[in-house]
Amino acid sequence: MKENVEQPGQGGGNGGNNEGSTLPAWSPSTVYVQGNKASFAGLDYEALYWT
Repeated sequence: MKENVEQPGQGGGNGGNNEGSTLPAWSPSTVYVQGNKASFAGLDYEALYWT
């Protein structure tokens, strides 16, 4: 879930896509467990834990 991720301080707002990121785009239907990474709104995120 997006709210259970940490922002590593990278990226820049680009209108909601992951352009410029090497990570897959965040998806609300994907289950993210600790260590999974995704990009959303130009920012990279890493899951801290699974809920």
